[in-house]
Amino acid sequence: MEDKTSIKNDISLLDQSGQVFECSRKNGNIHIFHVQTDSHDMAIQSNVFVPCDDIGPFIDDRRNLGALIGKITVFSGQDSHTYDKHLQEDAVVGWHSKENTHSRWTSGSGKLEGIISKKDNFNIIAIEVL
Repeated sequence: MEDKTSIKNDISLLDQSGQVFECSRKNGNIHIFHVQTDSHDMAIQSNVFVPCDDIGPFIDDRRNLGALIGKITVFSGQDSHTYDKHLQEDAVVGWHSKENTHSRWTSGSGKLEGIISKKDNFNIIAIEVL
């Protein structure tokens, strides 16, 4: 039987101007993006699935689930930092309610507010997709 939830693993990044950044490589469940943008904010884009529709009627979960995201690390020049607003803040645009402390579901377009701290820099963003 085909795993319907595998759809969630295809992600891309979208900046405020509408520019899409595709994953440049994967290392296990870590998706690596090379990003050069003037935007401070970005969003994780993915397909969505509804568990009760895709897995079966015995699953009573009607949420539109995008990607299950864990740790996010941003590398810029000689600096690196962990981005964790999606794990720390209660209400984040495009994210479902927190269920635990180490990961969170997007609803198909999870906003990453302030992920780029320095404009006009080349950044590498590593996103853990669980």
